[in-house]
Amino acid sequence: TTTTTTTTRTPGNGPVQATTVPSAAQNQQKQQRRGGAAALSAAAKQAASSQSEISIQELMEAYRGATAKLDLEFASLEAQLGKDAENVSFAQLRNHVIVVHVGEILVASARVERGSRDDAAMIIAQSTFKAMCEPRALEPPVRLETLAIVLAATAHISQSLSVREEVINWIGFLPVRTEAERYLHSHVLARLLGVDLLDVTELDGYLAMNIDGDRSQPWFEIALGVIEIAVARYRLAAFPHDFPRLANNLEVVARSPHPPPALRRLVAALSAAEQNRLKQQATTAVQQGTPRGPQPQLAQPQQPQLALPQRRTVPRDPPGAQEHVTQLLEQWIRVWNESPGSEKAYASYLALLAQHGVPRADVSTERFVRLAARACVDNAKRRLEAQQQKRRQQGNKNNDDDIDTIDYTVIDAYAKLLVLIIKYGGGTENSQAIRLALLNRVLTTLTNTLLDEYDAAHKNNEKAVCLEQRPYFRIFIDLLHDLNVPDPMLDSSNPRVICAFATCFHALQPSVLPVFAFSWLELISHRMFLPNVLLIKNQKGWIIMHRLLVDLFVFLEPYLRRIELTDAIRTLYKGTLRVLLVLLHDFPEFLSDFHHSFCDLIPSSCIQLRNLFLSAFPRSMRLPDPFTPNLKVDLLPEISQPPRVLSNCVAALDAFDLRESLDEYLRTRHPISFLLELPRKLTKIAINTKEKDVSSYEIPLVNALVVHIGTTAIAQLHAKSQAGASAGPIAHSAPMDVFQHLTNNLDAEGRYLLLNAIANQLRFPNQHTHYYSCVILFLFAESTDQFVKEQITRVLLERLIVHRPHPWGLLITFIELIKNSRYAFWSHDFTHCASEIERVFESVARSCMGPQHILSSNQDTTIGSTAAAAAPASA
Repeated sequence: TTTTTTTTRTPGNGPVQATTVPSAAQNQQKQQRRGGAAALSAAAKQAASSQSEISIQELMEAYRGATAKLDLEFASLEAQLGKDAENVSFAQLRNHVIVVHVGEILVASARVERGSRDDAAMIIAQSTFKAMCEPRALEPPVRLETLAIVLAATAHISQSLSVREEVINWIGFLPVRTEAERYLHSHVLARLLGVDLLDVTELDGYLAMNIDGDRSQPWFEIALGVIEIAVARYRLAAFPHDFPRLANNLEVVARSPHPPPALRRLVAALSAAEQNRLKQQATTAVQQGTPRGPQPQLAQPQQPQLALPQRRTVPRDPPGAQEHVTQLLEQWIRVWNESPGSEKAYASYLALLAQHGVPRADVSTERFVRLAARACVDNAKRRLEAQQQKRRQQGNKNNDDDIDTIDYTVIDAYAKLLVLIIKYGGGTENSQAIRLALLNRVLTTLTNTLLDEYDAAHKNNEKAVCLEQRPYFRIFIDLLHDLNVPDPMLDSSNPRVICAFATCFHALQPSVLPVFAFSWLELISHRMFLPNVLLIKNQKGWIIMHRLLVDLFVFLEPYLRRIELTDAIRTLYKGTLRVLLVLLHDFPEFLSDFHHSFCDLIPSSCIQLRNLFLSAFPRSMRLPDPFTPNLKVDLLPEISQPPRVLSNCVAALDAFDLRESLDEYLRTRHPISFLLELPRKLTKIAINTKEKDVSSYEIPLVNALVVHIGTTAIAQLHAKSQAGASAGPIAHSAPMDVFQHLTNNLDAEGRYLLLNAIANQLRFPNQHTHYYSCVILFLFAESTDQFVKEQITRVLLERLIVHRPHPWGLLITFIELIKNSRYAFWSHDFTHCASEIERVFESVARSCMGPQHILSSNQDTTIGSTAAAAAPASA
């Protein structure tokens, strides 16, 4: 077996590393290792052809009987082999009775009545997948492999894409909460890849989207586990060749000052696997007596290198490929200009492309799309340079109307050709699945072409990368427009089409391709994309849009945090605000439901930006006027309803292994050492001293802590009321003990972040708004430290002095604070320490309370009886 070894550059100044690309022989071996599900299904069909048909009920009886026998055999196998059972594969069980029982399931599936075969396959697939998700599925590991083979063979028997599509949907519900669940999750994904129920490109995109850089620690562990299992252990794929998006994410993580230990272990495992492969190859060569010759030298550092290879290598084209593709493209442009809309002419040209392997052959299709895109972009650049040269010769330097005008004729023709290839390139077998596969292939090729051009520009000019983004932007916009036209063949309202574009945009996010940031923002907010994503049935597209907006804020966050607002960043920020205002008007529930994860990303200095998320409320709700005199907030019907939160609010707690101990303390108030050590656990282990503006606290952890404490407290109060007992005050409870302890023991920065996290929950009328409003007022009333009161006032006030919108819960909390005489707000020195500060307070107070004199007001807005019962001075 031979391998093709190419050298790629690593980020920064790291050593050059080798990337192993699988050869044809290795790909053949990979197919042989994938369990032979197709062969088993073919044998089952042949055996079933001579037997009578059965019903679905009879099938299920046979399935239950066979799976019970399999359970006994696996238990016996594990008892006989002990630890050696972990190394047994299904291929080694060729003469074992386990294979017989698997055959019983498949033959029974093939005997089902033809009209019910698809339904039967779906029932068997559901039961088998459920068994794969059980903890005992890895006892021993060959059990999971066997179940995956049964699942794949069932799909082959039904000859329906529905089983495979459902499997792709089912993996989204695999649990990720505990370490054991994540371990099993990784093995399930690897086994599904091994039997071709998951495509490696789909798996790469699935993991890259969920890992979210390094922000989702559970998914980070799952991704590393999949790579270790699928690449290092079973050699089902090559890394990074088959996982370009995931490799790009891991590369970013590897650049951090303190890469996770799990990433180090993965690199070590991959290095060890590669060394073992080379040793086996050398041993085979010696045994066969073949001359080894010069071998490609792989980088063998003494310690594992964390500078991972980049996405992929630029493929080598045969001589004359660019000229040949250019000729085909020119011929298409003539057809497009001379016979616009002629189906006969278009079909004739598609037949010509088919003679050259487009789109039947993956390599030929990728080469044609890539080289044609490059030719179109180069043509646009040449025309632009010619216009600029002509203008300079004419001396029209000040005519801004003609500057940077691009002729998009060739690009529009090229985009039209791509649409025809996607819709009709499959010929007579042009099914929906084939068209979607073509769309993914085209978008992936365009993405890689753009990234390759950026890499080339970056390599030639390290300091200032100039990339003309408009031609590529035009191609993507043309595809969105043409595929959005109502068409039974393919249209962008199809969720799979939208997901294909979203995956492409995620790969081109500003953190990866900064010079494409403006075009990228226009693409994700385009009227042909954004509404279609958010209007997918059952809101399945919300997580897609959430991920893209997270990509945007990940890029903006360092600039906003350091307040490095160049003209470009300022313009991008204004564009972001406009997109959010559109979402606030048309899809406010989207912003509201994901407010937690966005607050993790938005720097504390971006107050107005954060207010946009916190001001969103469901369109079905009508907000009470917060300025209504004697407003009884606790009597509002909405105040007893919990808000819907789609963000994972406990991911940070799980990542820092804090959730279990926190739940234990909130339930028992023990051990007391947990409360004493909590402030230290919220701080970062290591701080990059070069970044003076970086917080010394784990902000997502602080936010998650506050939300989890509040939801637990609300659940405890609700449980007491359901039991018939009085809910009681929020004071002298375990949740309030935590809040008070942190308020009194954190330093100024930590306390500010804590109060900000509480204020982030002051939104529209709901349970959380009511509870956290009571909490913040209670902390103000009970604190004996003037600095704490001043910080609470600052957190509330700075959110009100910016431009609208202002969250409803923030308004009613601040009104209660300054209006209720119980808090003696105006008697504190910080309210009149300077004339400028005093005028700010009076201005805000007039806006909140009207023109009447502030100090003489003694009316109550009554935030809630819960806080009122907590202490005499609380609301």
